[in-house]
Amino acid sequence: MIIEYQRPESLEEAIKLLERKNPTSLPLGGGTVLSIKQKKEDFAVVDIQNLGLNKIEVQDNLTTVGAACDLQSLIESSQIGTSLKKAISREININMRNMASVGGTIIAADGCSPFLTALSAIDVQLFWQPGDVETSLSEWLPLRSGKKPGLLLEKIQFNDQVKLEIRSLGRSPQDYPLASLAIAKWQNGRMRIVIGAIRNSHPLLAMDGKGTQEAFEEAKKICKSALEGQKHEAYLASVLPELVRQMTQEL
Repeated sequence: MIIEYQRPESLEEAIKLLERKNPTSLPLGGGTVLSIKQKKEDFAVVDIQNLGLNKIEVQDNLTTVGAACDLQSLIESSQIGTSLKKAISREININMRNMASVGGTIIAADGCSPFLTALSAIDVQLFWQPGDVETSLSEWLPLRSGKKPGLLLEKIQFNDQVKLEIRSLGRSPQDYPLASLAIAKWQNGRMRIVIGAIRNSHPLLAMDGKGTQEAFEEAKKICKSALEGQKHEAYLASVLPELVRQMTQEL
């Protein structure tokens, strides 16, 4: 139960509030995560809307997005690529996109999330406060149920010159996906393949390296092994490896 609401005017003030032991204090961005959060104990919320963490900035091929930026603003921004926008549009409907924040989605999205799968593929970096701690999204995701690198996710950053292909599989284009697949390719030939197919987990890295035929075959094997015991296993195990082949050819 929320017992206290705070809306600080500076990052420093927000950190001080979040550092409190009593009451337990949690950051509030769009509110979509905390609105469904079930906690037995009482807690306070620290609204980060006045901290300027909703900006999208591009400099030297690096795109920086504040953690409080809502997903619909990414779709409407001319600074965000078409493929990433496609992933966001499959994540949730427009009403929820106007509320849901980048940070909240990263913290709470499940393993089938198109947006989280796409971010993992382009090797997004996360920046936490206090301490300006930088972590890789892909390295942090398996650990996100534990202690976080900081009290507040401040922003994310990625190379906007990376080519990205994203596909989602569902019963219909309007349904939340059964699985997502994202492939990113850098100008130097580096390629990352990420599979989002396990709802109660996180997207899985299938390949990070040069796009050789051997690497593609290994990525297909990881696709199949990741789906073992999952719902719709047979269908996804037959479709995802073929999608890997198609999408790598398109890139």
